[in-house]
Amino acid sequence: IIHDLNTKQQIFLSQHTDVITSSALSADKHFLILGDSASHDSSAISLWFTDICELAACYPLPSHFGVKALAISTNNSLVAAIINERYDDEKPKMRQYLLMFTLTHNDEQQSLPMGLRLLYQQEIECRSDEHGLYHFLAFNHDASELITHGVDVANFVFWKIY
Repeated sequence: IIHDLNTKQQIFLSQHTDVITSSALSADKHFLILGDSASHDSSAISLWFTDICELAACYPLPSHFGVKALAISTNNSLVAAIINERYDDEKPKMRQYLLMFTLTHNDEQQSLPMGLRLLYQQEIECRSDEHGLYHFLAFNHDASELITHGVDVANFVFWKIY
């Protein structure tokens, strides 16, 4: 829900059916990215135009995959996500993945004006308990590096982007 303080109106960003677990605002405040928990078996990453509060792009995730963290590069060309996958052996466990997307402009035949095209996906090595999981993600100023960290300071991971 977005509440406009000037008009006192609420706008509902209704793409998600689960709890929003991550959000990121672009540096120029043109885009808002949201991701949800997948507690009801489906999840998505949605990209919104902030000035008109309309959906720009949506990337559905497979069942049992939820969004933990999101980031957008300062030039609005790349989106990164940490995705949690729930799996059950004898007790519930988690795997985490880093996903990297590029923002694309769709032609007029597409239902949405933009797209999130998957460029890269990698499982992140981590412990499956809450203290071993990563929960923060950010690009550096020129989108040449990506950083994530977990609960412990020692849980830092850097990726170089070429």
